[in-house]
Amino acid sequence: MLTVIFFGKCRLVENNYFYSIAQQPEFKEISCEELIYLIEKYPQKIKLVDTRYEDDYKVSRIQNSILYEKNRDTIFEEDKILIFYSDIGEQSGRVLKHFIYSEKGGKRYSKSYNLNGGILAWINAGRKIVNDEGITNKIHIEDRYRMFLPENYIPVK
Repeated sequence: MLTVIFFGKCRLVENNYFYSIAQQPEFKEISCEELIYLIEKYPQKIKLVDTRYEDDYKVSRIQNSILYEKNRDTIFEEDKILIFYSDIGEQSGRVLKHFIYSEKGGKRYSKSYNLNGGILAWINAGRKIVNDEGITNKIHIEDRYRMFLPENYIPVK
């Protein structure tokens, strides 16, 4: 049993993620705070890769992200830093691990990161999510992660 005092839901989501993915340390992590800084300072250098299912992506996503399952063959760009994300980072960690060890990803590992805590950490850090119509408060999320949703977000099945 783990007892830890957390300072906000963002940290709670990141720590929940940490314990679920701790067996797969072969890739690099990036925190919400680091990603926010990079996007604000170097937006043209970042490529966000959503590894969730297409239905999840349609409901909401981090702005300017692309869907992995539809773009897997064209993800890599020499001058971009790839940031993979999912609900809490577990699925994106597996996808990133596969990407790193694939023929297409091999040498690109140094520019590929997994968002610690995923889209849940992102919204708990006060950042917005979007869909095709603009900013939204709806998110497709597994039942086990709903407790991490901020009050103003609506879970969608």
